[in-house]
Amino acid sequence: MGRIEVDRVGVMQQVTECSIPLRDAVARLGSSVRRVKRLPSRFRGKGAQDLVSRPRGRCPGNI
Repeated sequence: MGRIEVDRVGVMQQVTECSIPLRDAVARLGSSVRRVKRLPSRFRGKGAQDLVSRPRGRCPGNI
């Protein structure tokens, strides 16, 4: 995991524990409100491994 994913995990832990509001998580991650609303459900599902970008490490389809 890169630095961005590690930061995302920390913020998602705080959101699921209700220690920070959603708007603060949006500001910290620099993402949209819609994206940040979807992340906690993915985080609860498989944990930190599901927050990593899914196409990471794959070859692009336009080659």
